[in-house]
Amino acid sequence: MRVRPGHRGVGITNELIAGAVEFARARFTKAADIGSVLNGFPRVLMRLALH
Repeated sequence: MRVRPGHRGVGITNELIAGAVEFARARFTKAADIGSVLNGFPRVLMRLALH
């Protein structure tokens, strides 16, 4: 999410991102590495854990 200069750490953006990351870690598992890199970050294939 983009945040205007001077407004970082103010508002609910950090909490929204933290909640989304926690949800993803709880529900998804890493299935495979992909050879692609996007903006310096390696891409990975994730799968929804079905119980």
